[in-house]
Amino acid sequence: MIIFLEEFFIKVAFQIAKILAKTKITPRQVTLMRFIIAAPLSVFFFSRGKYLYNLIGLFSYMSLAILDWVDGRLAEIRKLPPKTKPLGRLIDSTLDQILMLVVLGSLFYAGLNSSQRNIWLFITILYFSLLLIINTLLYKFDWLTGLEYKRYEEIWKRVCLKTKRISVKDKIFWSFLYVRNNSVILFCFTVSYPLFLGIIFNQLIITFIFIIFMNTLRAGGLFFIIYQTLDCKKSDSIMIEVLRGYIKKKN
Repeated sequence: MIIFLEEFFIKVAFQIAKILAKTKITPRQVTLMRFIIAAPLSVFFFSRGKYLYNLIGLFSYMSLAILDWVDGRLAEIRKLPPKTKPLGRLIDSTLDQILMLVVLGSLFYAGLNSSQRNIWLFITILYFSLLLIINTLLYKFDWLTGLEYKRYEEIWKRVCLKTKRISVKDKIFWSFLYVRNNSVILFCFTVSYPLFLGIIFNQLIITFIFIIFMNTLRAGGLFFIIYQTLDCKKSDSIMIEVLRGYIKKKN
């Protein structure tokens, strides 16, 4: 369902991009415009700690979220030189991460100033600790294998080439590593979609407990994948053998 919605938003973004292509607006300007508008709106609404403000902030954020796809589609329509695309992707992904941190920071700020301050303090520390751990593990994984996130799908293609019967273990490993392989995994291991429901149903504490629990599972899974990949013992996991091949190739 989530993947379907994203595909729908991409189609809408393409239509908006076709209109913008007739103007002098550049993809980078679209990216910056989204950030410049969304960041202060997020701080204003989400930091209030009131249900109505959170709803307004959510729908404001969602309305602007479509611009996240518009810039890429606009670059494709304009057929911009390849040299400009990596920089555009870097700016886009960096601003997306900053914007999400702005949203989370505003919600945590509201929670820390509420009557449930102690619970929110615990949630805030746990969440950012796990975020740091996961990012560190992913950086270590990229460094070991010589891969980047956009190339992770190569891993699964190699696994599929080696066997027709993929084990449950490999499917679980793949879910920990690449969260976009289906809607359920995307919901479980990302922040945006659980947060959407948490704001709608006004259950932010329960939502963050769920996010922290799933992040803990993912951190443990990533650590185990790296450990197994570096271990010299023969593994019954095809994916681990594929990852070892990447390491040998890099070295």
